[in-house]
Amino acid sequence: MTKIVFAAVFIAVCYAAYNAIQRQAARQREAFARAHSRSRMEPRDLGTLRDGGDGIYVPEHSRRDI
Repeated sequence: MTKIVFAAVFIAVCYAAYNAIQRQAARQREAFARAHSRSRMEPRDLGTLRDGGDGIYVPEHSRRDI
């Protein structure tokens, strides 16, 4: 009987730990998705900026013709 109780408690503890790990992983995925989506926003008014590549915008007057 004691072995059955011990096994039941052990399974319950493992299940609770597994659920806690899954919840934390889901929170991290959501936080990463929110942070990543915010960092990919482009400016609304580009004005005299030009695309310098890799999502970097530089002022038009800083162009160097080499």
